[in-house]
Amino acid sequence: MKKKIIFTLILCLIISVANAQESKNSLEFSINPNSSYRSLNSNYDYLDERDDKVILLDFSIGYIRTISKKFSIETGVRYSKKGFNRTPVTFINYPFDINSPHSLKYRLNYIGVPIGLRYNIFKINNFTVGISAGVNNNLLLKASYEPFDIIELTDFITGGEDTGKPQKRVYKGKVLKDIGYNIYNPELFMKLLFNYSFKNMTIGVSPNYNLSLKDIGKKEYSFYHTESEKLYSLGIQFSISRAF
Repeated sequence: MKKKIIFTLILCLIISVANAQESKNSLEFSINPNSSYRSLNSNYDYLDERDDKVILLDFSIGYIRTISKKFSIETGVRYSKKGFNRTPVTFINYPFDINSPHSLKYRLNYIGVPIGLRYNIFKINNFTVGISAGVNNNLLLKASYEPFDIIELTDFITGGEDTGKPQKRVYKGKVLKDIGYNIYNPELFMKLLFNYSFKNMTIGVSPNYNLSLKDIGKKEYSFYHTESEKLYSLGIQFSISRAF
């Protein structure tokens, strides 16, 4: 009887140690190609029709802490580049349709700390399907716009005056706040998780949606800038993580 009790205690101790040694932490590296754009809260429909989405990349290093079989907490550091392209806008209809002399590429670079919660919907062998949602706390590092597709207006149209080519403008540091950009611009993120695990490694593919909670902030960074714009993106995140 004593031997059975001792054996049972030893077995329980082994199981407890094994559970204690089970990894609950993961380090994740990811890249997120995405289609970036902006919402439009104004009556400028002609801008909405002429602006274009752009394909950009986000990079992140994440820390994932498992708190149960179903739930995990995620955080880390994320670098993201957002923006859109503004195409020429017709502003004279008579006697000819004349476009503005340039289009603009708007780009905003952010560094952020995401805080989110993951939920595993189901698991089959090594394959897991889940969802993730949270807030990415973004800080604006740099804002820029640059012209492209320059259109040379004829002397007949301009009355012989040189229209001039706009130069690329880059804003960093304190200047960003001085000219009105929102430095802190948190965004909501939602992801659908498809993960495959082997040994202590996991590879994942995650369609995702991100929406800024604040406007870009600046009111006059082009002749045709709208009154209120929020950035959003649709992407597919590719990740690899290692448990430790």
